[in-house]
Amino acid sequence: MVIVNYRTTQLVQECVRSLWRLRPASIDLEVTIVDNFSADGSVERLRGFLRRECGPWRVHVVAYARNGGFAAGNNVALAALLDAGTRKPDPAFVWLLNPDTVVQGDDIESIMELFARQPRAGIVGNRIRGEDGCVQRSAFRRHTWQSEIESALCMRPVTSLLARYVVAPAPPRDPVKVDWVSGASMFIRFDTLRRVGLLDEGYFLYFEETDYCLAVSGAGYEVWYAPAFDVEHLEGASSGIRAGAAKRRPPYWFASRARFFRKNYSAAYLHAANFAWLLSYPWGQLWLRLRRRRPAAPPRLWWDFIANNYFRAP
Repeated sequence: MVIVNYRTTQLVQECVRSLWRLRPASIDLEVTIVDNFSADGSVERLRGFLRRECGPWRVHVVAYARNGGFAAGNNVALAALLDAGTRKPDPAFVWLLNPDTVVQGDDIESIMELFARQPRAGIVGNRIRGEDGCVQRSAFRRHTWQSEIESALCMRPVTSLLARYVVAPAPPRDPVKVDWVSGASMFIRFDTLRRVGLLDEGYFLYFEETDYCLAVSGAGYEVWYAPAFDVEHLEGASSGIRAGAAKRRPPYWFASRARFFRKNYSAAYLHAANFAWLLSYPWGQLWLRLRRRRPAAPPRLWWDFIANNYFRAP
């Protein structure tokens, strides 16, 4: 398992404590916490925490020399696992878990059983719940220019018309094959990791799990969603980005989105998706105001979208 920390020591401690409710007899878990150069004493505090509260799992902290983002932090541990795989038995899977998560259930065997039943499953994502206990949408379809229109307009008739392009449909109740799953809690079969390789460090934060899931599918594996195992996600607690937040969206989000479309489609497709969103978004906001609903988008999103896509270096 890999947890990346950047100045979220308290969250990481709660996350690690929640792991201890997993039944030791069911899984042999080794946890690597990668500190992304927090430079705030996080490494010392985390090591002290582990000395004081020794649970059933092997947990160690790795101090990374820079903050390269979520993908780079995970890659520190993943690269070490790939190297170690030549010297000891490979693990069955690798579990990437956000620091702002709390494991709710102990039925991790359901994940292992799905891997066993689906030999082509390279990635499995589990059910994600919010702080209120509600199931979050975390079994996704790929982003397209049509999905950009649907998400920007937020109009029920348009959503019905473009239903097959909705990126985040209602959470399924049964295991199902999907395009990508939430990176908040994502299991990767080790053989898949060895073949596909590490995450793309060109993404600082956001879209890296989307990109990796598509790479896994492109290599002939499948991505599955398994709703039997629950993890609570404290949305935005580590990144500051959450629905309805008053903060403006940071430049790295736009850079990650642009990289995703250029890499997985083309530069021309990126601009088509941009214009689809830019033309649709004002009408969606007008529709919300006419219905006297409070917009959930961050402030100045339309202007920031233009500035970050066309007037600032990626």
